[in-house]
Amino acid sequence: MKINSCGRHFFDLIPISVVVLAVSPFTAYAQNKTVLQRPNSVTNVSYYREIQPIFRSACSGCHNSESFAGGLNLTSFAASLKGGKGGPLFVVGKGSDSRLVKYLTGSLKPQMPPGGALKTSDIDKLRRWVDEGGKADEPIVAKPNVKSPPFSSLKLPIAPGVVAERVKTGNAFILQRAAPVTALAFSPDGKILAVGTYREVQFWNPNVRKMVSSWKGHADAIRSLSYSKDGKLLAAAGGISGGTGEVRIWDVIAEREVQVLTEHSDSVNGVAFSPDGTRVATASVDKTIKIWDLKAGKSIFTGRDHSDSVVGVSWSPDGKTIASCSS
Repeated sequence: MKINSCGRHFFDLIPISVVVLAVSPFTAYAQNKTVLQRPNSVTNVSYYREIQPIFRSACSGCHNSESFAGGLNLTSFAASLKGGKGGPLFVVGKGSDSRLVKYLTGSLKPQMPPGGALKTSDIDKLRRWVDEGGKADEPIVAKPNVKSPPFSSLKLPIAPGVVAERVKTGNAFILQRAAPVTALAFSPDGKILAVGTYREVQFWNPNVRKMVSSWKGHADAIRSLSYSKDGKLLAAAGGISGGTGEVRIWDVIAEREVQVLTEHSDSVNGVAFSPDGTRVATASVDKTIKIWDLKAGKSIFTGRDHSDSVVGVSWSPDGKTIASCSS
């Protein structure tokens, strides 16, 4: 009986304390509207300050003026309004019903961006932005940093569409092109830098800062590059999001493609040669890892332990262990 009575009194007291705490500020607000304000209730989501940075970091790698994956370009507000092959990107005032939000949440497949979902807070920002009309506000005008030390630079044309910029105070240089660089790998001897971009691998001589050759014909952006230990082979991983993953093998000496591995059911995020160069391991958006026998040209093992997109894979130096990571 004492336990029941104590329990009864406990639940009697709790609502009283809650009511006092809830009513007190509400009363103050009713008497003087400047006392309390509902934070962020009337603050619209800014396209240039909040939405464009999300597009830039998570989307424009594939959806840009050169790659144009799915017929969609997200590098500007005007371009995003045009939508892609599937139609308009969003329905004004209906964030949850928009293709943009549905792809980001996974209700439409494949879920975007490939390789890992956006943070919930970013998806909520995009949903709110569409709900509020999907409009663009005033663009941000960058102010010059007067505190930065002055420097001079020399722009040197290296190849069509590419510019190298060497800063006078050091040896750093920047390679700029319309399509983003999505993968890098040095050859074992350090003489060649393989650069993965949209549908192409470029081979650069870092000493003279010149592109010496290129390897074209890939289905989409190159997501990972790996040289064999002896430097004779290069593996390039990629494929089409929501379609077929691919790993292409390049004979470095003969400068020709010698093999294509296509058993993954979605794009391949990572590839790594075994230390002896006879096998490669791959990590895919289809949630699996595979080990491939290059002589047989097929996979000899499939790992299905990951619960989401597999992002990377690596061999131990003795070739006995593989580590893989996922979203």
